[in-house]
Amino acid sequence: MTAPNESVEPWRWIGHDERVVHRSRWLTHYAARVKLPDGTRVDHHFVRTPAAAIVLAVDDEDQVLLMWRHRFVPDLWGWELPGGLVDEGEDPAVTAVRELEEETGFRASAVEPLLVYQPMAGMADSPHHLFLARGLCFTGEAADRTEAERTAWMSAEECAGVLGAGRTLTSGTAVGLLSFLARRGVGLPAE
Repeated sequence: MTAPNESVEPWRWIGHDERVVHRSRWLTHYAARVKLPDGTRVDHHFVRTPAAAIVLAVDDEDQVLLMWRHRFVPDLWGWELPGGLVDEGEDPAVTAVRELEEETGFRASAVEPLLVYQPMAGMADSPHHLFLARGLCFTGEAADRTEAERTAWMSAEECAGVLGAGRTLTSGTAVGLLSFLARRGVGLPAE
């Protein structure tokens, strides 16, 4: 990340008069007056959400646990990594362990932070924490039966296939699977 200095500071967008348009448990919609680098002022709407924790759960056979689920906003089915919103005051690593077990029935004995990213930085402040989960044991059926129609363990090649075919829905899944594939030297299938 570039530190602010005279050469980049003129390119900074400056927000003024920020106000809440709508607030819910899941997000807050804001409007602000923004001064662009060329001096133009525009109205800009954006969203802030609680942080999210995404889990790249990998078993002893180097397979990734994915969930097949429906997302009603785009009305699409696809594969996703487990994950969810971080509760206020909760450590994202704790969220990762909790969400993995609630959504899949698997508990991780260890989680390792991989990276933090912003999936839509121009429109949303929504930090996503990606974790690698290992030492998995099945504790029973998923507590939250509304999250996924089914789960499946996939090899690196299978992950590359679903990712390359557009059968994943979320940026968290794409970032997680690309990280997994890059560590194994596996590329996406050629068209």
